[in-house]
Amino acid sequence: MTAWQSRPLDAVHPVAFIDAIHVKIRDGAVANRPVYVALAVTTEGRREILGLWAGDGSEGAKHWLPP
Repeated sequence: MTAWQSRPLDAVHPVAFIDAIHVKIRDGAVANRPVYVALAVTTEGRREILGLWAGDGSEGAKHWLPP
């Protein structure tokens, strides 16, 4: 996992998508939480997952944008 997180990314991604997938996560109790996915398309047309982040239970922009 560490190698994947520290891999070099292309300098340019012409297309990028950010979305959330709701999954059941056990953290003491089972709860539906969003997992944010950043996906991009490279200049060669390949799809690449840029990152995954577990949210705190809400999908609104105030929960994933910096303050």
